[in-house]
Amino acid sequence: MVMSDVARTHKELVRDLKPPKARFYPFDLHTHSLGSYDVLEASIYHSLPDVLRKEIEQHSDNLGYTFPLHKPLPAPAELDERMSRTSLVSVFYDSLLTRRNEVIGREGLQASDNWSIVGITDHNTCHFSCALSTLSMQKRTQDHLIIIPGIELEIHFRIPETNEVCRIHLLCLFRPNATASDVRVAITHAHKNDSDWSFGNPVLVDNLARFVEHLRSNESCPAICIAAHVWSRKGIQKEPKEAILNAMEAELIQLEGALRQAEEESNIEAQRELRNAIEKMIKQKDDGEAIHLKVLGLIGNCGLDALQVRDQTHEVHYRRLHRFREHHGRSVPISCSDAHSPSLVFDSPSGTPFAKFSSETLLKGSDSDIFQEIRHQVLRFGETRTTFCAPGLVSEWIDGIEIVHDGAGAKRFWEGNSTPENDRQPGFLLPLSRNLNCLIGGRGSGKSAAVEALAFLIQQGTFESEGEKKEKQQSDFYRRAKVTLSGCRLRIVWKSSGPVGIGSLKKKAAVVSRYFDDDGKHEKPELRDCDGNVVVDPEIRIPRARIFEVDPGFRTTRAFCLGGC
Repeated sequence: MVMSDVARTHKELVRDLKPPKARFYPFDLHTHSLGSYDVLEASIYHSLPDVLRKEIEQHSDNLGYTFPLHKPLPAPAELDERMSRTSLVSVFYDSLLTRRNEVIGREGLQASDNWSIVGITDHNTCHFSCALSTLSMQKRTQDHLIIIPGIELEIHFRIPETNEVCRIHLLCLFRPNATASDVRVAITHAHKNDSDWSFGNPVLVDNLARFVEHLRSNESCPAICIAAHVWSRKGIQKEPKEAILNAMEAELIQLEGALRQAEEESNIEAQRELRNAIEKMIKQKDDGEAIHLKVLGLIGNCGLDALQVRDQTHEVHYRRLHRFREHHGRSVPISCSDAHSPSLVFDSPSGTPFAKFSSETLLKGSDSDIFQEIRHQVLRFGETRTTFCAPGLVSEWIDGIEIVHDGAGAKRFWEGNSTPENDRQPGFLLPLSRNLNCLIGGRGSGKSAAVEALAFLIQQGTFESEGEKKEKQQSDFYRRAKVTLSGCRLRIVWKSSGPVGIGSLKKKAAVVSRYFDDDGKHEKPELRDCDGNVVVDPEIRIPRARIFEVDPGFRTTRAFCLGGC
Protein backbone atom coordinates (compact mmCIF):
# COMPACT_ATOMS: atom_id res chain seq x y z
CA MET A 1 0.00 0.00 0.00
CA VAL A 2 1.03 3.58 -0.66
CA MET A 3 -0.48 6.01 1.80
CA SER A 4 -0.77 9.61 0.60
CA ASP A 5 1.36 12.05 2.59
CA VAL A 6 -1.47 14.59 2.50
CA ALA A 7 -4.25 12.33 3.78
CA ARG A 8 -6.73 13.84 6.17
CA THR A 9 -6.33 13.16 9.83
CA HIS A 10 -9.35 11.72 11.62
CA LYS A 11 -10.06 15.11 13.16
CA GLU A 12 -9.91 16.80 9.73
CA LEU A 13 -12.27 14.20 8.30
CA VAL A 14 -14.87 14.86 11.00
CA ARG A 15 -14.49 18.60 10.37
CA ASP A 16 -14.55 18.46 6.56
CA LEU A 17 -17.65 16.33 6.15
CA LYS A 18 -19.98 19.02 7.51
CA PRO A 19 -23.14 17.12 6.57
CA PRO A 20 -26.44 18.95 6.30
CA LYS A 21 -28.24 19.00 9.64
CA ALA A 22 -32.00 19.21 9.73
CA ARG A 23 -33.97 18.33 12.84
CA PHE A 24 -37.55 18.38 14.06
CA TYR A 25 -37.84 21.05 16.75
CA PRO A 26 -40.81 22.21 18.91
CA PHE A 27 -42.69 24.76 16.80
CA ASP A 28 -45.69 26.82 17.95
CA LEU A 29 -46.88 29.80 15.90
CA HIS A 30 -49.97 30.88 17.87
CA THR A 31 -49.21 32.01 21.42
CA HIS A 32 -50.01 35.14 23.40
CA SER A 33 -47.98 37.43 25.64
CA LEU A 34 -48.52 40.13 28.27
CA GLY A 35 -49.37 42.49 25.42
CA SER A 36 -52.80 40.87 25.20
CA TYR A 37 -55.75 41.64 27.48
CA ASP A 38 -56.74 37.97 27.29
CA VAL A 39 -53.61 36.96 29.24
CA LEU A 40 -54.10 39.54 31.98
CA GLU A 41 -57.81 39.11 32.64
CA ALA A 42 -58.75 37.35 35.88
CA SER A 43 -59.48 33.83 34.65
CA ILE A 44 -56.02 33.51 33.04
CA TYR A 45 -53.92 35.84 35.17
CA HIS A 46 -53.83 33.59 38.26
CA SER A 47 -52.52 30.66 36.18
CA LEU A 48 -49.42 32.60 35.07
CA PRO A 49 -46.07 31.51 36.57
CA ASP A 50 -45.55 33.03 40.05
CA VAL A 51 -42.36 34.85 39.01
CA LEU A 52 -44.27 36.55 36.19
CA ARG A 53 -47.19 37.65 38.36
CA LYS A 54 -44.85 39.12 40.97
CA GLU A 55 -43.02 41.12 38.30
CA ILE A 56 -46.32 42.39 36.86
CA GLU A 57 -47.50 43.57 40.27
CA GLN A 58 -44.23 45.40 40.86
CA HIS A 59 -44.87 47.42 37.70
CA SER A 60 -48.57 47.95 38.39
CA ASP A 61 -48.29 51.55 39.66
CA ASN A 62 -45.96 52.72 36.90
CA LEU A 63 -48.10 51.11 34.23
CA GLY A 64 -51.29 52.69 35.57
CA TYR A 65 -53.30 49.45 35.68
CA THR A 66 -54.62 47.21 38.43
CA PHE A 67 -54.04 43.52 37.80
CA PRO A 68 -55.76 41.30 37.02
CA LEU A 69 -57.86 43.20 34.50
CA HIS A 70 -61.62 42.77 34.86
CA LYS A 71 -62.93 44.24 31.62
CA PRO A 72 -61.56 44.97 28.13
CA LEU A 73 -59.60 48.19 27.85
CA PRO A 74 -60.70 51.09 25.64
CA ALA A 75 -57.12 51.36 24.32
CA PRO A 76 -55.64 47.83 24.23
CA ALA A 77 -52.63 48.90 22.16
CA GLU A 78 -51.60 51.33 24.92
CA LEU A 79 -51.32 48.46 27.41
CA ASP A 80 -49.21 46.46 24.96
CA GLU A 81 -46.86 49.36 24.28
CA ARG A 82 -46.39 50.17 27.98
CA MET A 83 -45.69 46.54 28.83
CA SER A 84 -43.06 46.32 26.10
CA ARG A 85 -40.98 49.07 27.74
CA THR A 86 -40.43 47.21 31.02
CA SER A 87 -38.36 44.35 32.38
CA LEU A 88 -41.46 42.21 31.90
CA VAL A 89 -40.16 41.41 28.40
CA SER A 90 -37.09 39.72 29.89
CA VAL A 91 -39.05 37.88 32.59
CA PHE A 92 -41.61 36.63 30.08
CA TYR A 93 -38.78 35.46 27.82
CA ASP A 94 -37.24 33.54 30.74
CA SER A 95 -40.62 31.93 31.42
CA LEU A 96 -40.80 30.79 27.79
CA LEU A 97 -37.27 29.41 28.07
CA THR A 98 -38.17 27.49 31.24
CA ARG A 99 -41.23 26.08 29.52
CA ARG A 100 -39.20 25.06 26.45
CA ASN A 101 -36.71 23.18 28.64
CA GLU A 102 -39.58 21.34 30.33
CA VAL A 103 -40.92 20.25 26.95
CA ILE A 104 -37.47 19.15 25.76
CA GLY A 105 -37.14 16.96 28.86
CA ARG A 106 -40.67 15.61 28.56
CA GLU A 107 -40.17 14.66 24.91
CA GLY A 108 -36.84 12.98 25.68
CA LEU A 109 -34.82 15.31 23.44
CA GLN A 110 -31.13 16.01 23.94
CA ALA A 111 -30.40 19.25 25.82
CA SER A 112 -27.64 20.00 23.30
CA ASP A 113 -30.16 19.87 20.44
CA ASN A 114 -32.89 22.03 21.90
CA TRP A 115 -33.82 24.62 19.28
CA SER A 116 -37.42 25.79 19.35
CA ILE A 117 -39.49 28.38 17.48
CA VAL A 118 -42.38 30.36 18.98
CA GLY A 119 -44.66 32.85 17.23
CA ILE A 120 -46.17 35.54 19.48
CA THR A 121 -49.47 36.80 18.06
CA ASP A 122 -51.38 39.17 20.32
CA HIS A 123 -54.78 40.56 19.41
CA ASN A 124 -54.47 43.50 16.98
CA THR A 125 -51.19 44.69 18.51
CA CYS A 126 -47.52 43.65 18.51
CA HIS A 127 -45.16 45.90 20.55
CA PHE A 128 -44.49 43.23 23.19
CA SER A 129 -44.15 40.57 20.52
CA CYS A 130 -41.52 42.57 18.62
CA ALA A 131 -39.55 43.31 21.81
CA LEU A 132 -39.52 39.58 22.66
CA SER A 133 -38.29 38.71 19.18
CA THR A 134 -35.42 41.19 19.37
CA LEU A 135 -34.35 39.79 22.75
CA SER A 136 -34.50 36.20 21.48
CA MET A 137 -32.26 37.02 18.50
CA GLN A 138 -29.72 38.61 20.83
CA LYS A 139 -29.62 35.41 22.89
CA ARG A 140 -30.18 32.77 20.23
CA THR A 141 -26.67 31.29 20.22
CA GLN A 142 -26.87 30.53 23.95
CA ASP A 143 -30.59 29.82 24.43
CA HIS A 144 -31.61 28.30 21.07
CA LEU A 145 -35.03 29.96 21.32
CA ILE A 146 -36.24 32.00 18.34
CA ILE A 147 -39.35 34.14 18.73
CA ILE A 148 -41.19 35.24 15.59
CA PRO A 149 -43.03 38.58 16.01
CA GLY A 150 -46.63 38.63 14.93
CA ILE A 151 -50.15 39.86 15.40
CA GLU A 152 -53.56 38.19 15.48
CA LEU A 153 -55.72 40.45 13.35
CA GLU A 154 -59.49 40.51 13.54
CA ILE A 155 -60.50 40.88 9.90
CA HIS A 156 -63.93 42.16 8.83
CA PHE A 157 -64.85 41.44 5.20
CA ARG A 158 -67.91 40.82 3.05
CA ILE A 159 -68.68 37.48 1.46
CA PRO A 160 -68.86 37.94 -2.33
CA GLU A 161 -72.45 38.05 -3.68
CA THR A 162 -73.91 38.62 -0.21
CA ASN A 163 -74.26 41.56 2.14
CA GLU A 164 -73.08 39.49 5.11
CA VAL A 165 -69.96 40.67 6.97
CA CYS A 166 -67.59 37.98 8.24
CA ARG A 167 -65.25 38.35 11.18
CA ILE A 168 -62.26 36.01 11.24
CA HIS A 169 -58.90 35.91 13.01
CA LEU A 170 -55.76 35.96 10.87
CA LEU A 171 -52.30 35.27 12.29
CA CYS A 172 -49.65 37.46 10.62
CA LEU A 173 -46.02 36.63 11.38
CA PHE A 174 -43.01 38.66 10.31
CA ARG A 175 -39.24 38.27 10.19
CA PRO A 176 -37.37 38.22 13.53
CA ASN A 177 -36.32 41.70 14.69
CA ALA A 178 -39.20 43.35 12.81
CA THR A 179 -40.42 46.45 14.65
CA ALA A 180 -43.99 47.43 15.50
CA SER A 181 -43.63 50.26 13.00
CA ASP A 182 -42.68 47.76 10.28
CA VAL A 183 -45.78 45.72 11.06
CA ARG A 184 -48.11 48.74 11.09
CA VAL A 185 -46.82 49.97 7.73
CA ALA A 186 -47.19 46.50 6.18
CA ILE A 187 -50.80 46.15 7.35
CA THR A 188 -51.91 49.64 6.35
CA HIS A 189 -50.23 49.24 2.96
CA ALA A 190 -51.99 45.90 2.43
CA HIS A 191 -55.47 47.42 2.58
CA LYS A 192 -54.39 50.57 0.75
CA ASN A 193 -55.56 53.07 3.34
CA ASP A 194 -52.76 54.59 5.42
CA SER A 195 -55.09 56.48 7.76
CA ASP A 196 -57.80 53.87 8.35
CA TRP A 197 -56.13 51.49 10.79
CA SER A 198 -54.16 51.68 14.01
CA PHE A 199 -53.05 49.13 16.61
CA GLY A 200 -55.81 47.75 18.80
CA ASN A 201 -58.51 47.89 16.13
CA PRO A 202 -59.88 45.28 13.73
CA VAL A 203 -59.13 45.62 10.02
CA LEU A 204 -61.95 46.23 7.54
CA VAL A 205 -61.09 44.96 4.05
CA ASP A 206 -63.09 44.92 0.81
CA ASN A 207 -61.41 41.81 -0.57
CA LEU A 208 -59.84 39.24 1.76
CA ALA A 209 -57.82 37.47 -0.95
CA ARG A 210 -56.32 40.73 -2.17
CA PHE A 211 -55.48 41.82 1.39
CA VAL A 212 -53.64 38.54 2.08
CA GLU A 213 -51.81 38.74 -1.24
CA HIS A 214 -50.61 42.32 -0.56
CA LEU A 215 -49.58 41.40 2.99
CA ARG A 216 -47.57 38.37 1.85
CA SER A 217 -45.87 40.24 -1.00
CA ASN A 218 -44.84 43.38 0.91
CA GLU A 219 -41.30 44.20 -0.25
CA SER A 220 -39.81 45.41 3.02
CA CYS A 221 -41.77 43.37 5.58
CA PRO A 222 -43.71 40.44 4.07
CA ALA A 223 -45.98 38.34 6.27
CA ILE A 224 -46.74 34.69 6.85
CA CYS A 225 -50.55 34.49 6.89
CA ILE A 226 -52.27 31.72 8.85
CA ALA A 227 -56.02 31.32 9.39
CA ALA A 228 -56.44 30.95 13.15
CA HIS A 229 -58.44 28.09 14.75
CA VAL A 230 -60.39 27.33 11.58
CA TRP A 231 -62.91 25.12 13.42
CA SER A 232 -64.00 27.84 15.89
CA ARG A 233 -66.64 30.53 15.72
CA LYS A 234 -64.07 33.02 14.39
CA GLY A 235 -62.50 30.51 12.03
CA ILE A 236 -62.35 30.90 8.27
CA GLN A 237 -64.33 27.69 7.73
CA LYS A 238 -67.28 28.19 10.05
CA GLU A 239 -67.77 31.96 9.88
CA PRO A 240 -68.11 32.25 6.07
CA LYS A 241 -70.40 29.21 6.02
CA GLU A 242 -72.65 30.84 8.63
CA ALA A 243 -72.58 34.09 6.65
CA ILE A 244 -73.63 32.30 3.47
CA LEU A 245 -76.44 30.52 5.31
CA ASN A 246 -77.57 33.80 6.90
CA ALA A 247 -77.65 35.47 3.50
CA MET A 248 -79.71 32.58 2.10
CA GLU A 249 -82.05 32.71 5.10
CA ALA A 250 -82.52 36.46 4.64
CA GLU A 251 -83.29 36.03 0.94
CA LEU A 252 -85.70 33.19 1.73
CA ILE A 253 -87.56 35.37 4.23
CA GLN A 254 -87.75 38.15 1.63
CA LEU A 255 -89.13 35.75 -1.02
CA GLU A 256 -91.71 34.37 1.42
CA GLY A 257 -92.84 37.92 2.24
CA ALA A 258 -93.16 38.72 -1.47
CA LEU A 259 -95.17 35.52 -1.95
CA ARG A 260 -97.66 36.48 0.77
CA GLN A 261 -98.11 39.87 -0.87
CA ALA A 262 -98.65 38.22 -4.30
CA GLU A 263 -101.26 35.93 -2.73
CA GLU A 264 -103.09 38.92 -1.21
CA GLU A 265 -103.08 40.61 -4.63
CA SER A 266 -104.13 37.36 -6.37
CA ASN A 267 -101.17 37.70 -8.74
CA ILE A 268 -101.00 34.09 -10.06
CA GLU A 269 -97.95 34.56 -12.32
CA ALA A 270 -95.91 36.23 -9.54
CA GLN A 271 -96.95 33.44 -7.12
CA ARG A 272 -95.66 30.77 -9.53
CA GLU A 273 -92.31 32.55 -10.03
CA LEU A 274 -91.86 33.16 -6.31
CA ARG A 275 -92.68 29.55 -5.36
CA ASN A 276 -90.11 28.31 -7.90
CA ALA A 277 -87.55 30.75 -6.47
CA ILE A 278 -88.32 29.63 -2.89
CA GLU A 279 -88.01 25.96 -3.84
CA LYS A 280 -84.68 26.65 -5.54
CA MET A 281 -83.38 28.62 -2.52
CA ILE A 282 -84.38 25.83 -0.08
CA LYS A 283 -82.45 23.32 -2.20
CA GLN A 284 -79.39 25.59 -2.23
CA LYS A 285 -79.64 26.08 1.53
CA ASP A 286 -79.84 22.33 2.11
CA ASP A 287 -76.96 21.57 -0.29
CA GLY A 288 -74.07 21.40 2.18
CA GLU A 289 -71.61 20.33 -0.53
CA ALA A 290 -72.29 23.43 -2.62
CA ILE A 291 -71.84 25.69 0.41
CA HIS A 292 -68.63 23.85 1.26
CA LEU A 293 -67.37 24.48 -2.28
CA LYS A 294 -68.08 28.20 -1.89
CA VAL A 295 -66.05 28.28 1.32
CA LEU A 296 -63.35 26.22 -0.37
CA GLY A 297 -63.18 28.76 -3.17
CA LEU A 298 -62.98 31.65 -0.69
CA ILE A 299 -60.11 30.07 1.27
CA GLY A 300 -58.38 28.83 -1.85
CA ASN A 301 -58.36 32.28 -3.45
CA CYS A 302 -56.65 33.71 -0.36
CA GLY A 303 -53.51 31.61 -0.82
CA LEU A 304 -52.92 31.41 2.95
CA ASP A 305 -49.67 29.88 4.19
CA ALA A 306 -51.38 27.62 6.71
CA LEU A 307 -54.61 26.76 8.51
CA GLN A 308 -54.50 26.21 12.26
CA VAL A 309 -56.36 22.94 12.87
CA ARG A 310 -57.18 21.19 16.12
CA ASP A 311 -55.65 17.84 15.13
CA GLN A 312 -55.19 15.56 12.13
CA THR A 313 -58.92 14.81 11.93
CA HIS A 314 -59.49 18.50 11.09
CA GLU A 315 -57.08 18.57 8.17
CA VAL A 316 -58.58 20.13 5.06
CA HIS A 317 -56.60 19.83 1.87
CA TYR A 318 -56.87 23.35 0.47
CA ARG A 319 -53.12 23.19 -0.14
CA ARG A 320 -53.75 21.28 -3.37
CA LEU A 321 -55.21 24.41 -4.94
CA HIS A 322 -51.82 26.14 -4.98
CA ARG A 323 -49.37 23.27 -5.36
CA PHE A 324 -47.99 24.85 -8.53
CA ARG A 325 -48.57 28.54 -7.76
CA GLU A 326 -45.26 29.64 -6.35
CA HIS A 327 -46.42 33.01 -5.06
CA HIS A 328 -49.37 31.67 -3.09
CA GLY A 329 -49.35 29.85 0.21
CA ARG A 330 -50.66 26.29 0.16
CA SER A 331 -52.89 26.46 3.26
CA VAL A 332 -51.07 23.56 4.92
CA PRO A 333 -52.79 22.38 8.13
CA ILE A 334 -50.68 22.93 11.25
CA SER A 335 -51.31 22.51 14.95
CA CYS A 336 -50.74 25.35 17.46
CA SER A 337 -51.45 25.86 21.14
CA ASP A 338 -53.15 29.31 21.21
CA ALA A 339 -51.52 29.46 24.65
CA HIS A 340 -52.40 32.34 26.97
CA SER A 341 -49.66 31.45 29.47
CA PRO A 342 -46.00 30.44 29.02
CA SER A 343 -46.78 27.23 30.89
CA LEU A 344 -49.08 26.13 28.05
CA VAL A 345 -46.85 26.86 25.05
CA PHE A 346 -46.22 23.81 22.82
CA ASP A 347 -49.37 22.10 24.15
CA SER A 348 -51.78 21.81 21.24
CA PRO A 349 -54.91 19.62 21.37
CA SER A 350 -53.01 16.94 19.41
CA GLY A 351 -49.73 17.08 21.36
CA THR A 352 -46.48 18.98 20.90
CA PRO A 353 -46.18 20.38 17.34
CA PHE A 354 -42.78 19.98 15.66
CA ALA A 355 -41.24 21.35 12.47
CA LYS A 356 -38.12 20.39 10.56
CA PHE A 357 -35.46 23.13 10.37
CA SER A 358 -31.86 23.48 9.28
CA SER A 359 -29.88 23.98 12.48
CA GLU A 360 -27.37 26.02 10.47
CA THR A 361 -30.10 28.48 9.49
CA LEU A 362 -31.32 28.78 13.06
CA LEU A 363 -27.82 29.35 14.43
CA LYS A 364 -26.27 31.58 11.76
CA GLY A 365 -29.05 32.60 9.37
CA SER A 366 -30.13 36.20 8.97
CA ASP A 367 -33.61 37.42 9.95
CA SER A 368 -34.65 36.98 6.33
CA ASP A 369 -33.13 33.47 6.12
CA ILE A 370 -35.18 32.28 9.11
CA PHE A 371 -38.38 33.87 7.76
CA GLN A 372 -37.85 32.36 4.30
CA GLU A 373 -37.24 28.89 5.72
CA ILE A 374 -40.46 29.02 7.74
CA ARG A 375 -42.61 30.28 4.87
CA HIS A 376 -41.06 28.61 1.82
CA GLN A 377 -39.83 25.35 3.34
CA VAL A 378 -41.53 24.46 6.63
CA LEU A 379 -45.05 25.65 5.79
CA ARG A 380 -45.05 25.20 2.04
CA PHE A 381 -43.96 21.59 2.40
CA GLY A 382 -45.75 20.95 5.66
CA GLU A 383 -46.56 17.34 4.73
CA THR A 384 -42.94 16.42 5.44
CA ARG A 385 -41.76 19.41 7.49
CA THR A 386 -44.40 19.58 10.27
CA THR A 387 -45.76 16.94 12.63
CA PHE A 388 -48.53 16.66 15.20
CA CYS A 389 -46.32 14.80 17.67
CA ALA A 390 -42.67 14.18 18.52
CA PRO A 391 -40.84 12.44 15.66
CA GLY A 392 -38.79 9.33 16.24
CA LEU A 393 -35.29 9.97 17.57
CA VAL A 394 -32.12 8.86 15.79
CA SER A 395 -29.38 8.25 18.36
CA GLU A 396 -26.59 6.95 16.06
CA TRP A 397 -25.93 7.90 12.45
CA ILE A 398 -23.24 8.18 9.76
CA ASP A 399 -22.04 11.71 9.02
CA GLY A 400 -20.47 10.69 5.73
CA ILE A 401 -17.89 8.61 3.87
CA GLU A 402 -14.40 9.30 2.49
CA ILE A 403 -12.74 7.27 -0.31
CA VAL A 404 -9.04 7.80 -1.14
CA HIS A 405 -6.70 6.08 -3.62
CA ASP A 406 -4.40 4.17 -1.28
CA GLY A 407 -2.74 1.52 -3.45
CA ALA A 408 -0.42 1.68 -6.45
CA GLY A 409 -3.11 0.29 -8.76
CA ALA A 410 -6.09 1.92 -7.10
CA LYS A 411 -9.20 2.29 -9.23
CA ARG A 412 -9.71 5.87 -10.42
CA PHE A 413 -13.50 5.77 -10.21
CA TRP A 414 -13.66 8.22 -7.31
CA GLU A 415 -12.49 11.76 -8.04
CA GLY A 416 -11.23 13.83 -5.14
CA ASN A 417 -13.30 16.83 -4.09
CA SER A 418 -11.43 19.47 -2.09
CA THR A 419 -12.88 21.58 0.70
CA PRO A 420 -12.75 25.36 1.17
CA GLU A 421 -10.65 24.91 4.30
CA ASN A 422 -7.96 22.82 2.61
CA ASP A 423 -7.90 22.53 -1.18
CA ARG A 424 -4.98 20.05 -1.15
CA GLN A 425 -6.91 17.34 0.65
CA PRO A 426 -7.29 14.23 -1.58
CA GLY A 427 -10.10 11.77 -1.79
CA PHE A 428 -13.81 11.73 -2.42
CA LEU A 429 -16.12 13.04 0.32
CA LEU A 430 -19.86 12.32 0.52
CA PRO A 431 -21.61 13.99 3.49
CA LEU A 432 -24.81 12.31 4.64
CA SER A 433 -27.84 13.59 6.48
CA ARG A 434 -28.88 12.28 9.89
CA ASN A 435 -32.25 11.63 8.27
CA LEU A 436 -33.25 9.99 4.97
CA ASN A 437 -30.70 10.19 2.13
CA CYS A 438 -31.57 9.96 -1.55
CA LEU A 439 -29.01 9.67 -4.37
CA ILE A 440 -30.17 11.05 -7.72
CA GLY A 441 -28.33 10.71 -11.02
CA GLY A 442 -28.33 9.15 -14.45
CA ARG A 443 -27.42 5.57 -15.32
CA GLY A 444 -23.79 4.89 -14.45
CA SER A 445 -23.34 8.03 -12.34
CA GLY A 446 -22.32 6.06 -9.23
CA LYS A 447 -25.48 5.69 -7.17
CA SER A 448 -25.04 1.97 -6.57
CA ALA A 449 -21.28 2.39 -6.16
CA ALA A 450 -21.84 4.81 -3.26
CA VAL A 451 -24.22 2.40 -1.54
CA GLU A 452 -21.76 -0.48 -2.01
CA ALA A 453 -18.95 1.63 -0.56
CA LEU A 454 -21.04 2.14 2.58
CA ALA A 455 -21.85 -1.56 2.66
CA PHE A 456 -18.14 -2.42 2.63
CA LEU A 457 -17.71 -0.62 5.95
CA ILE A 458 -21.01 -1.78 7.45
CA GLN A 459 -21.37 -5.39 6.30
CA GLN A 460 -18.00 -6.78 7.38
CA GLY A 461 -18.72 -10.51 7.13
CA THR A 462 -20.43 -10.32 3.74
CA PHE A 463 -17.40 -8.84 1.98
CA GLU A 464 -14.96 -11.19 3.72
CA SER A 465 -16.86 -14.26 2.53
CA GLU A 466 -17.33 -12.89 -0.99
CA GLY A 467 -13.62 -12.07 -1.27
CA GLU A 468 -12.69 -15.69 -0.47
CA LYS A 469 -14.80 -17.06 -3.35
CA LYS A 470 -13.58 -17.69 -6.88
CA GLU A 471 -14.36 -14.79 -9.19
CA LYS A 472 -17.08 -16.65 -11.12
CA GLN A 473 -18.85 -17.47 -7.86
CA GLN A 474 -18.80 -13.91 -6.48
CA SER A 475 -22.06 -11.93 -6.30
CA ASP A 476 -22.78 -9.14 -8.78
CA PHE A 477 -22.63 -6.48 -6.06
CA TYR A 478 -19.17 -7.62 -4.97
CA ARG A 479 -17.81 -7.63 -8.53
CA ARG A 480 -19.18 -4.12 -9.06
CA ALA A 481 -17.60 -2.97 -5.78
CA LYS A 482 -14.27 -4.49 -6.84
CA VAL A 483 -14.29 -2.44 -10.05
CA THR A 484 -14.80 0.86 -8.18
CA LEU A 485 -13.09 0.26 -4.81
CA SER A 486 -9.99 -1.91 -5.34
CA GLY A 487 -6.89 -0.22 -3.91
CA CYS A 488 -8.97 2.38 -2.03
CA ARG A 489 -9.15 3.08 1.69
CA LEU A 490 -12.60 3.97 2.96
CA ARG A 491 -13.56 5.78 6.15
CA ILE A 492 -16.94 6.65 7.62
CA VAL A 493 -17.67 8.88 10.59
CA TRP A 494 -20.21 7.56 13.11
CA LYS A 495 -21.92 10.10 15.38
CA SER A 496 -24.03 9.61 18.49
CA SER A 497 -26.37 11.82 20.50
CA GLY A 498 -26.30 9.51 23.52
CA PRO A 499 -23.98 9.50 26.57
CA VAL A 500 -22.60 5.97 26.14
CA GLY A 501 -20.71 4.05 23.46
CA ILE A 502 -19.57 6.38 20.70
CA GLY A 503 -21.39 9.13 22.56
CA SER A 504 -18.76 8.93 25.33
CA LEU A 505 -15.92 9.82 22.93
CA LYS A 506 -14.60 13.27 22.12
CA LYS A 507 -17.00 15.12 19.79
CA LYS A 508 -19.28 12.08 20.19
CA ALA A 509 -17.72 10.72 17.02
CA ALA A 510 -15.68 7.71 15.87
CA VAL A 511 -14.00 6.88 12.55
CA VAL A 512 -14.23 3.42 10.99
CA SER A 513 -11.70 2.64 8.24
CA ARG A 514 -11.07 -0.32 5.93
CA TYR A 515 -8.90 -1.07 2.87
CA PHE A 516 -10.41 -2.81 -0.19
CA ASP A 517 -7.82 -5.38 -1.22
CA ASP A 518 -7.81 -6.37 -4.90
CA ASP A 519 -7.03 -9.99 -3.91
CA GLY A 520 -10.09 -10.18 -1.65
CA LYS A 521 -8.08 -10.44 1.59
CA HIS A 522 -9.96 -7.69 3.38
CA GLU A 523 -8.77 -6.51 6.77
CA LYS A 524 -11.35 -6.05 9.49
CA PRO A 525 -12.74 -2.51 9.97
CA GLU A 526 -10.74 -0.41 12.43
CA LEU A 527 -12.35 1.89 15.00
CA ARG A 528 -10.52 5.05 16.14
CA ASP A 529 -11.44 8.28 17.90
CA CYS A 530 -11.14 11.78 16.43
CA ASP A 531 -7.50 12.04 17.49
CA GLY A 532 -6.62 8.82 15.64
CA ASN A 533 -6.27 6.63 18.74
CA VAL A 534 -7.45 3.04 18.45
CA VAL A 535 -10.53 2.50 20.60
CA VAL A 536 -9.84 -0.35 23.01
CA ASP A 537 -12.78 0.05 25.39
CA PRO A 538 -14.92 -3.08 24.82
CA GLU A 539 -18.05 -1.06 25.63
CA ILE A 540 -17.45 1.11 22.56
CA ARG A 541 -18.22 -0.87 19.43
CA ILE A 542 -18.91 -0.19 15.78
CA PRO A 543 -22.72 0.18 15.57
CA ARG A 544 -24.48 -2.70 13.87
CA ALA A 545 -26.58 -1.78 10.86
CA ARG A 546 -28.17 -3.14 7.74
CA ILE A 547 -28.69 -1.42 4.38
CA PHE A 548 -32.09 -1.54 2.72
CA GLU A 549 -32.12 -0.49 -0.94
CA VAL A 550 -34.97 0.65 -3.14
CA ASP A 551 -34.43 0.80 -6.91
CA PRO A 552 -37.40 2.54 -8.62
CA GLY A 553 -36.66 0.83 -11.95
CA PHE A 554 -35.51 3.77 -14.05
CA ARG A 555 -32.25 3.74 -12.11
CA THR A 556 -32.14 7.51 -11.80
CA THR A 557 -32.78 7.49 -8.06
CA ARG A 558 -31.36 5.20 -5.39
CA ALA A 559 -32.78 5.59 -1.90
CA PHE A 560 -31.29 3.82 1.09
CA CYS A 561 -31.70 3.77 4.82
CA LEU A 562 -29.75 2.24 7.66
CA GLY A 563 -31.56 -0.10 10.03
CA GLY A 564 -30.25 -1.48 13.31
CA CYS A 565 -29.75 -5.23 13.59
